[in-house]
Parts: sequence; C-alpha cells; structure tokens
Amino acid sequence: MPDIEQIRAALDGNSAQAQLLVQEEHITERKSNEELHAEIKELRRSIDACIKQAENKQWDIRSRPGSDELDIAILKLKEAKMWCGQVLGELGHKLPAEFRDEAH
Repeated sequence: MPDIEQIRAALDGNSAQAQLLVQEEHITERKSNEELHAEIKELRRSIDACIKQAENKQWDIRSRPGSDELDIAILKLKEAKMWCGQVLGELGHKLPAEFRDEAH
C-alpha cells in the first residue's frame, strides 16, 4: 500500500499513477456497512430536521414570492430522505415490521 508521500509525489506529477494510487488508497479505507449505516441514518435525521424547519416556514411565506420554491425545496428534501432510506436498504437495513411494504 502506498504511503501519503508517494501519493503526494505522484499527484505533483499529475500522472495516471497518481490516480491509481489514490484509488487504491480509497479502496483500503472503505468503511464497513455498519459505519455507513450509522452515517446514513444520521444524514436522514439531519435531512428530517431541515424538512421540519422548512415546513415551519411555509405558513410565514404563503402568498408571497418564493412560496412555490419553498414547496419544491421541501419536496426535494423529502426525496433526499427517501433516497437515503434506499441506501440503507441496499446496505441490508430492514425497516421495522410496522413500516414494511409486504406487496410483491
């Protein structure tokens, strides 16, 4: 495995070797599914907090310029939270039974 000095030297030369060394270094530092699971769950919590903040502003901004844009922002935040849930599913995380969609 290359050390950081080898990577820096290769990057200074801006070579294909540098790209390969960086990729190799990245691969060796991959996180476990459990670590990723915890980080993605925390990201979903942060996104949920943003959704709640934006929803609290909806009443204040109604009938003013920007209200449609705020609605879109909330929608996109909800989509981001949903996609993070999809990532959790791909990592093997299962929803609690009461939230699972059993339709096939």
